[in-house]
Amino acid sequence: MKTKLFVIHIILILCFCACKPKYKIEVNNRLPGELYFGENKIKDLKKNSKHTIKVDSLGTYKISMVYFEVKEEKKSIKVSNDTTGVVEHGNENEAENEIEHEVYDSEKFIQEKIIIISKKGKVKTNFHQVLKIGSEGPAGGYIFHYRETDKKGQWQYLEAAPADTEVIAPWGVEDINIIRTQSEIGTGFKNTSLIVDFIDKKELMNFAPDTCYYLEVNGSWGWFLPSIDELDSMYQNLKEKGLGNFEEDWYWSSTQNRPNTAWAQNFKNGEMESNYIKNSTLRVRAIRGI
Repeated sequence: MKTKLFVIHIILILCFCACKPKYKIEVNNRLPGELYFGENKIKDLKKNSKHTIKVDSLGTYKISMVYFEVKEEKKSIKVSNDTTGVVEHGNENEAENEIEHEVYDSEKFIQEKIIIISKKGKVKTNFHQVLKIGSEGPAGGYIFHYRETDKKGQWQYLEAAPADTEVIAPWGVEDINIIRTQSEIGTGFKNTSLIVDFIDKKELMNFAPDTCYYLEVNGSWGWFLPSIDELDSMYQNLKEKGLGNFEEDWYWSSTQNRPNTAWAQNFKNGEMESNYIKNSTLRVRAIRGI
């Protein structure tokens, strides 16, 4: 009798182990919405909450967040044997063998991701606020430009700083001659860095470029004075659409024209001027790449 009970006990333990899920996926979300696993709704998630999904085997799992404001973000999670580390979207400490693909659809407001993560322990995926032109950015400003890139570490969005960070300042003094500034989108940070290097060596401060360069907004750094094309994109995608609380006034760019002049733009009508004297005091709105 004892032998039979012992055998039954062993069988029950084996059955329990076989049925117990082997892997866990922790989902962290920023916005409130509905969490789906595959095509099945799991539960409603509150703002800044988390939920653990248990799975029995390795494979690819589609996890979706459908936001209450009719915004949708999808991720496919692949759990495999040959990867290590935990990949979290938006975290700089990502696994070296991360493979991520993102598809941006501004009309459907869908963001799809394919992420390879480890089978070991609990794997995590973060659903951050979905970004598109005109949406609120992570630092509290507004997204005004998007570019496609498949290179890890490069920015995809440009965010304008919140209106309350705006200042009125000169571009510099007339002997600040930065001959290598450019006008294209993607050049503003380099422009600003060149100008700030010059300003710091002269022990100057409180100009448009260094005001942006040393700005911190809600714990976010990396701000810069936009190039003239970045400034124009901000005008077209935010100011003309009534976003960002811009003044109908002139704004500085980081694009120099001549040793004593630089480019600026009028946010009343979009007019651009290449010969604004650098010691003129104009409005300054910082931007950053994310």
